[in-house]
Amino acid sequence: MEKLSILNIGNTHVQLEEKGQVHSIPTPEFSADMIPNGPCAAASVVPAVTARIMEKRKDIFWITKDLPGIPDLSRVDAAKLGADRIANAAKLLHDRLLPAMTFDCGTAIDSEIVDEHGVYWGGAILPGRKLIRKALNLCTAQLPEIPLFGKLPDRYPGNSTLADLRWGTDGVLLAAVQDLADRTKALFPGRHLRIVFCGGDGDFFAQHIRDTEFGGENFTLSGIRVLYEISHRR
Repeated sequence: MEKLSILNIGNTHVQLEEKGQVHSIPTPEFSADMIPNGPCAAASVVPAVTARIMEKRKDIFWITKDLPGIPDLSRVDAAKLGADRIANAAKLLHDRLLPAMTFDCGTAIDSEIVDEHGVYWGGAILPGRKLIRKALNLCTAQLPEIPLFGKLPDRYPGNSTLADLRWGTDGVLLAAVQDLADRTKALFPGRHLRIVFCGGDGDFFAQHIRDTEFGGENFTLSGIRVLYEISHRR
C-alpha cells in the first residue's frame, strides 16, 4: 500500500509529511512538483496555491466542511471556515477528550472549540507573535522588529525599548489567550476543558499558561490524516 502524503498549506510555510518525515517549505517556493506520487491529503488556507496544485494534481483529497468525521457545524457560519481549523476540530473530536479547545499558533493564532456532544462552537482569531512584531515595525518610524523570545522579561515594567516591546507583544498575546481560555471554561461549568496548543509557536504559550498541553507542531497534519482515513473507510 502506498504511503499517504499530507500537506498543510499555511500563509508562510507548507508542511509536507512524507514517509513519516515532516518538511517545512516557504509557501511562495512550494509547487505541485514537490508533492510525491501516490495518495495525498491536504488542507490549505492559500487559495492561489490551492488553484495551482489543482491544475496539476486532480487526485488530491482536500479538507472541506462537508466531510464525514468533522464536528457538527450547525452553530456557526461555516461557509469560509479555514480547512486547517476544520482539521484541528476533527482531531479534537477524534481524541474524544471533550469539551476541548485548540489554539493553533502560527502567523495567526486561531482557536477552535468542540463540546462533549461533538458540536463546534467557533473560536477566535488573533495575530501571532511574529505578525504583531512585524505590524509594529512596519507601521512606525523607529520601532524595530524584535526576535522571538522563549519567555517574558523577568520584571514589569520594561526598562528598555526591547523589554517594552516584549511586554507589549508577548505579554499582551498571553493575556489575550488566557482570557479566551477563561471565557471558554466558563461555557462549560463543572466540566474539565482540555486546552491544546499546537503549531510552530504553540510551545511558547503552553509553557506560560497553566493546565494546558502542547499538541506538537504537527497537530493539524494529524487531523488531516484522521479525516482522510474516515472518508476512505466508507
